[in-house]
Amino acid sequence: MAGDVLQGVNSKRVEDLIAVLRQMREMETSGTSTSQARAEIVRIVNQIRATIVTSVPKRRQFERVGPSEDPTDTEPELLLQSGAAADIQAMSAVADVSSSFSPRLSPRPEYPPFARVAGRWAWVNVRDMLFGVAFCFALHPAYARMSEFFGAREYYAMTVCAAHTLTYVLFNGLLYVLEQLRFEPLLRCAIGRKASERPSWPLVKQLLSEAAINHLVTSPITSLLVFSLADALGMPAANAPLPSPLHMAGLFAAAHTFNDFTFYWTHRLLHSKLLYARFHKQHHAFRGSVGAAAEFAGPTEVVLSNQLPTVGLLLAVGAHPLVQAAWLVLRLTQTYEVHSGYEFSDTLIGRLGLTANETSHHDHHHSVNLGNFGAEHTDWLFGTMDHFLAGGERQGYVQKRAEYTAAQEKEAAEAKAK
Repeated sequence: MAGDVLQGVNSKRVEDLIAVLRQMREMETSGTSTSQARAEIVRIVNQIRATIVTSVPKRRQFERVGPSEDPTDTEPELLLQSGAAADIQAMSAVADVSSSFSPRLSPRPEYPPFARVAGRWAWVNVRDMLFGVAFCFALHPAYARMSEFFGAREYYAMTVCAAHTLTYVLFNGLLYVLEQLRFEPLLRCAIGRKASERPSWPLVKQLLSEAAINHLVTSPITSLLVFSLADALGMPAANAPLPSPLHMAGLFAAAHTFNDFTFYWTHRLLHSKLLYARFHKQHHAFRGSVGAAAEFAGPTEVVLSNQLPTVGLLLAVGAHPLVQAAWLVLRLTQTYEVHSGYEFSDTLIGRLGLTANETSHHDHHHSVNLGNFGAEHTDWLFGTMDHFLAGGERQGYVQKRAEYTAAQEKEAAEAKAK
């Protein structure tokens, strides 16, 4: 029992903590606010810390066995490995598990060879350069002709909003239809979910409401305002000739690199204790992420971690508006995929490199919330994928998730049999 393992800690406090954890789990499942329960957890954990702070040897490190799991889904006594220090740090994580700016294990796991990571990164850049250039040349004649019927500002806002909304609706709508049809090839790619990770109906309603406001109100107004900045920075007219293929390829590669590193650091910054609860916690309400929730965030995060990394570089260099729209489609498709809960790496399109193939990497960030702040290569460079690697990387994570689904299906079958 937890009272036996937490040596020197008042067992009544541990029992209180377990009771609150169970209560919070039930509240999350029902969609009820857990703020009071979390506040109670913080109070109890602080009491336990005060009890043992002088009795635990400093050499004890916080380590986890296998894949790291969110302590809110596990009894505290099952999280123990190296004594009371580990237990208290794990329990503390319940209250604010997501505000970990540098989540590292001790000892640290072995990172994969950089050649493998760099190879994937290079291919994604090449693929998007090819798709982007082809997209621009295919659409430019019609795009230029249509611009004659609208003012420059209105046309810019229309095309940006069309790229945004059509990508959102078509990508996520297609997944939803295939899910409802129980399309087996898609369902085989689904990453397993715990019951507590499935979004409640109130959360889904909030998502749909905010998405409608974002696409129908906020995005058009923002695009109209951004036009003034883009125009001042030298953006050519919509009917202007496209740059050379090589020039456009360079723009897509530069936008990709700028996005990867800017998103990584702004996103990681949002996971600091100072900023997480105020600015980023909303996005992590979806612990089992879905594609439609990729942009589910407050206005500060939207600007800092979504819009700035995505369009910042192309605006700064005065890129052609069609290049901006094409890059927006590519970037949105990637973020919707990695939030979708579907891992396409082992499919034909995945093996051909036509998908992002990083869903497990980012899904781990949502469900476990320890590291994996950006693309694989940025987490490799800055050492923030310890927990993902310790859990067996993509294969280990997907396998563990599949076990959750199998266990739930078994319980449901047994309950039905009774």
